[in-house]
Amino acid sequence: MSSTRFHSVLFSTVVGILIPATIFLASCSTENPVSPETDCTHVDGEGLLVASSGGTVMASQWLLNVDGGLTTIAGEESDRLTVRFLDPDSNAALFVDNCTDHSLRWTGLDTSIARIELWPGGGKYDVTVRGVAPGSTSVRFLAWHAGDHADFTSQPISIVVEGGLGTDTANGLRIVDGTETLVEVWGDAATGVVSDSLRLAPNVTTSRLQVVWLNSDSLPIVQPLSSLSASIADPTVAQVVDVSTTGLQLAGVNPGVTTLSLLLGTYPAPLIPIAVREPVASGVVVYDDGLPVTTVWQGAADNAMTLPDGWTNYGLSIEFLGADSLPLPSLSGYTVDVAPSNSSQLIVSPDGDTWTITARQMGTTDILVRLLDGSTEVFTATVPVDVAAHQPWPSPVASVGRNDNMMASWNYDPVRAPNEAIGTIVAEMGTTLSNLTVIWHDSIDVALGLGLDTLQPLDSRYQASWELSNPSLASLDSVDKWTRDLVPLQTGNGTLTVRLQFDGSDEIVAGPFRLIVRDTHLPGSDTASGIITYSGAWMAVVNGDSLLTDGTYCAKTLNGGFASSAVPLRPGVLSALYKYWLPNPSDSCVRDDSWSTNRYELIFDFTDPGIANTLYHPIHWGERQIFHLLGLNPGTTSVKIHFVDKQLNVVTFTTPLIPVEVIP
Repeated sequence: MSSTRFHSVLFSTVVGILIPATIFLASCSTENPVSPETDCTHVDGEGLLVASSGGTVMASQWLLNVDGGLTTIAGEESDRLTVRFLDPDSNAALFVDNCTDHSLRWTGLDTSIARIELWPGGGKYDVTVRGVAPGSTSVRFLAWHAGDHADFTSQPISIVVEGGLGTDTANGLRIVDGTETLVEVWGDAATGVVSDSLRLAPNVTTSRLQVVWLNSDSLPIVQPLSSLSASIADPTVAQVVDVSTTGLQLAGVNPGVTTLSLLLGTYPAPLIPIAVREPVASGVVVYDDGLPVTTVWQGAADNAMTLPDGWTNYGLSIEFLGADSLPLPSLSGYTVDVAPSNSSQLIVSPDGDTWTITARQMGTTDILVRLLDGSTEVFTATVPVDVAAHQPWPSPVASVGRNDNMMASWNYDPVRAPNEAIGTIVAEMGTTLSNLTVIWHDSIDVALGLGLDTLQPLDSRYQASWELSNPSLASLDSVDKWTRDLVPLQTGNGTLTVRLQFDGSDEIVAGPFRLIVRDTHLPGSDTASGIITYSGAWMAVVNGDSLLTDGTYCAKTLNGGFASSAVPLRPGVLSALYKYWLPNPSDSCVRDDSWSTNRYELIFDFTDPGIANTLYHPIHWGERQIFHLLGLNPGTTSVKIHFVDKQLNVVTFTTPLIPVEVIP
């Protein structure tokens, strides 16, 4: 296992780390002699410190235990705080500046109580806590790795915001919808400035809009002493539905313009323009995965979409523009229809709020985008599409697995191991590996297995050809062109290769993947001991045929395995890193770091792979005892972990079934 590249601040004892308001002594700044590496690997974190600029530890976590918390005052921000992740030796690990793979993120914060921001001019692990309103909330800090996942996620760190002094000395305001500022006002009714108008649609009520009052320093007034009053000059155009000191709801009535008047105590805000208009479009913008590709304005397109014959474009979305070329505020009550003008050249399919387009024949054609009021067409835009000559499918990564649970992959790391198969498909006699599916991915990030941005070809001319090097090992029963049921016939070793073919010609040859068909696992036949940890905390112990997930073992508290209330697994949420350790041969209470991860790997076999799965990353190349869990759907299942010797091509042992729970 390669070491993480960081500088460390050495602490004398773990106990000292967990006591808030302790001080970092100057003598504790000794660097841990870790040699730098050419790239940044995972964060081997087991704890965390949040310290003030003076060195006082305000909050800390070791394993799953949290001490201390953060406190600030409403309307004010804290001094600089530094977040330090602790390695297994309880050193305060700070990554070197050029280790750009890592960054700090946070989640779970109630932003109506407090906000966390990076400290201006500080490092990327320096933050400040800004009090918004009196109350309490909590935050989890994440050691974010490679831009797409957390290697370490802290337990909730409490934040208490104490009440500030109430005041009515407002000098401005913001009207906010979620995270978007709709209007900003500065000054009073006589001399003030308004940044924009509020745009409403007839017969549509807004969500609750937050009103943030600002003092003369542009800081929020979190405890106004007086209540807010609001009125609209022309109630036939718009109306106030509800109002409180910190928010209001508005409703459009009829097309027209009017103004909104707000008064906080003796502070009269400048009049805020309101425009109510029908969502009559003058143009559209077509987006591909959030990036604009074509704009059609008053019948003219700025360019044509281009798609090779046979390809499918996923994630297309449509934005309608009003006569002022701004996005329409609401399409409530309207429907959007997207269809090809020639269905022999294009196939357009809705996919939630987006569309997929499959090119079927070379040439120039169009997509018709229509806005409908019931059955009445109120707007149509023609989006030109050029279907170019066929090109090989652009998928650089393929995986084979069951119900989004990746078992093996090909070209998983095109930099370190291009066109190499990783992982092993393990089957047991008497048990069918049902719904074994090949998935073609559009990037290495997608190959993390999140099941979101696969690049499955939809064109019927694409097929998958499945081949076993030893057909006597198993049969492959067809479910659909991407899916097979693998039925074991006899024990032994072989390989599986999957070919992506277009009109019968190979475009991608994925594999060969290792295939092991073994005898049915029986208790006592080949189980061995192992330790499963999460952020350094012991979660479960495999002791022969026994599984321990609660109580203590070797004076360590066990924290519930993969069904832990301390670190619950939720749908769509990727866990921080788990590790599977072998015990030291001379002392079963000590973890053994000496086994060769290049020779061995862990293969996970879920009873119901639609509940949860495991994820590996190319950035954890060779570190096969490290894995993430991903919740897919609420429910319970169980998993067996096969310990595979890649050199001998055998399963050396299999754990007993380990319960897994995904909670809503």
